[in-house]
Amino acid sequence: MPDIISKLGNRCRIWISCRLQKIQKYCGKKLWFQERLLGAASLVLSVLLGFHANSISEREAIQRWERSHLPSSSIVRFALTSQGWQEIQDQKKIEKLMRSIPVTLDEGGSIWNSSDWNWILFYSHSIDLLQVQFYCYHCSEFPKIWTPLGIGWMGFEKALEGVRLKLESEKTLLPKKIWAPWKDPREIIF
Repeated sequence: MPDIISKLGNRCRIWISCRLQKIQKYCGKKLWFQERLLGAASLVLSVLLGFHANSISEREAIQRWERSHLPSSSIVRFALTSQGWQEIQDQKKIEKLMRSIPVTLDEGGSIWNSSDWNWILFYSHSIDLLQVQFYCYHCSEFPKIWTPLGIGWMGFEKALEGVRLKLESEKTLLPKKIWAPWKDPREIIF
């Protein structure tokens, strides 16, 4: 009987050791696959985080540049007056308009418009003080509600786009000149 038990024990040990070896091979392959998958996933995640961090830093750099390089008051004056807008010079009108604007409006380079697009406000930023400039298209009625367009060049571009749309809606744009095709003066025509 001990002989049968020892033979059975040896067979069980062999069978168990074979199974353990197969399990170890399987687990080893599985662990190797998991390690590769984890490495690839961490690589993809790090690339995605790098792209995200890059886009955030680009956006912040552009915003810093826009805040430090604001459009000058002469550029805004020229762009709006060339489109038919009038700059308000009368001090009493300016004081009356100042009462209608929100208090949080006084950031340098900010551009605001009235709800009907008849008024545009620009806070020019000089070294020591903020100066406000009002422009109107139909100056008969003072605005009650101001909406922000933005700060710096982005706000200025939105203002110019709104001015263009207002002029198109009123059909007061000058018609485009139709030019004759350019001809070379050296060309010989028979």
